[in-house]
Amino acid sequence: MPLLAINPIHIQIFWVVVIILMLIVEFFTEDFTSLWFSFGGAVSLVMSLLGVDSFLLQFGVFLAVSIILLLSLRKVMKKVLIKKYATNIDAMIGKEVLVLTGCDSFNRGEGKVDGLIWTIISENNEKIIPNDIVVIKKIEGNKLIVTKK
Repeated sequence: MPLLAINPIHIQIFWVVVIILMLIVEFFTEDFTSLWFSFGGAVSLVMSLLGVDSFLLQFGVFLAVSIILLLSLRKVMKKVLIKKYATNIDAMIGKEVLVLTGCDSFNRGEGKVDGLIWTIISENNEKIIPNDIVVIKKIEGNKLIVTKK
């Protein structure tokens, strides 16, 4: 006779509740952390349905499956499913800039992109003159680092 006798139906209800709660938490966090605990709960639920009466064994399998999935798949899933899109300032990289005032390795210039005037700096210390078209390579603070097209 087991040390702690629990009705199998109650154990199955417990695992269903764990699965649902972990999915709800995952839905609100979108961090791919609690998702794996719902899979662990599903494995333990299947064990309970197949007649494994030991709650301690089910719980041990729940923890093992959840932690193994968390450690092995979380980073992969984040890379595959979460796409990073260039937003705001990052979306400007690669755009063309009309040079208003030239610049060289010692002086900053000004350029116009999307109707706004920005400070520009030559990436390769090349001389840039007014009316040149340059391309944004990176952004440092409020300065555009550019190179000739």
